[in-house]
Amino acid sequence: MSAIPRQLADLIDSCSGYWKGSMHHILNNRGRLCLIVLVCSLMSVPATADEQARADKPAAAGKYPAFGLTEPQATLKHGAKVYETYCAGCHGPKGDGQGPAARFLDPKPRDFRTGQFRFSSRPSGELPTDEDLMRTIKEGLHGTSMPAWNLLPEQDRKAVIEHLKTFAPEVWSNAAPAAVTVVAEDPFYGLDRSEAIARGEKAYHGLAQCYSCHPVYVAPAALNEARASYGMPPLASVRPDPRRSKSTTNESGDALLPPDFTWNKLKRGEDLRELYLTVANGIGGAAMPTWKGILSEEDLWGMAYYIQDLASRRPKLVTENDLKDRSHMIEAAEAERLAYEKAESERQKAEAEAARTAQENAQPAVTVPATA
Repeated sequence: MSAIPRQLADLIDSCSGYWKGSMHHILNNRGRLCLIVLVCSLMSVPATADEQARADKPAAAGKYPAFGLTEPQATLKHGAKVYETYCAGCHGPKGDGQGPAARFLDPKPRDFRTGQFRFSSRPSGELPTDEDLMRTIKEGLHGTSMPAWNLLPEQDRKAVIEHLKTFAPEVWSNAAPAAVTVVAEDPFYGLDRSEAIARGEKAYHGLAQCYSCHPVYVAPAALNEARASYGMPPLASVRPDPRRSKSTTNESGDALLPPDFTWNKLKRGEDLRELYLTVANGIGGAAMPTWKGILSEEDLWGMAYYIQDLASRRPKLVTENDLKDRSHMIEAAEAERLAYEKAESERQKAEAEAARTAQENAQPAVTVPATA
């Protein structure tokens, strides 16, 4: 990828402060995405001769013996082209997460050189499966600048996944693939959800101690009651401002704010199975640990139900009632407009009739001479 055009660089510099300020909080995710895609598309200018030569050079890292993969050079070359077109603007030509658009984004784009990935069907710290990467590319990550590339042909998505591995060839070559986490049967399926939610609330504020990073959602007495149910001593206090998330850091040392489930969108959505896997496996490169094997299956599923319930409390930008109210307002405005037009038409007719009558009355009477 060649340098950003001077005009675009000036535009970005002129609006960066505004973007990082109020616009970051005002624009919704779709608006932010549109701007990012626009910037990235403008940056997709023809490559220089040197860059084209590097792109045409056969990739050196195409073998991953531990995973039994030996990708054809044609696949890697195609993946590099796809990456340069759609991914380099944010993730950078070197895969370091330092693309031209990266400074405008929060959270920052993934650094593929580390071999660390947030969401996987394997425990935290293990490499994801190709299916995991495919889902992230296809569906995107909610609440971030990673869009859903579901319109990208599957062949392109598969090729770019292989190209991503070339940014950390040692990691992908030397690591033996871990077993995929088995999703246990939901013990609360078909039962009253309140039972599952109560179990999750107890695990969240008890053994898992999620309030160490995420907010506390219960009163102090209820928190200590949850702790006592696991044989844990009571707490006189949790931490300063426990109703808010506590800032942590990721594997690169960047600031990371764990989500408040009643406010922030969840990156992998709110599907129960995905919530179960996130709790069970943890999140790679973050402070979220692996709970599979530590918490019981009832606790794991209960926390999935509880987090889903918390997410349902998140304020909606537009509610169904808002839409109904807006529909009624539109209908009322339309009725008012029609009534006004009808009254105006009748007024104009009345004025025209009055003018015609006045004109007729103003004409002199015609006298007919008498006959001799």
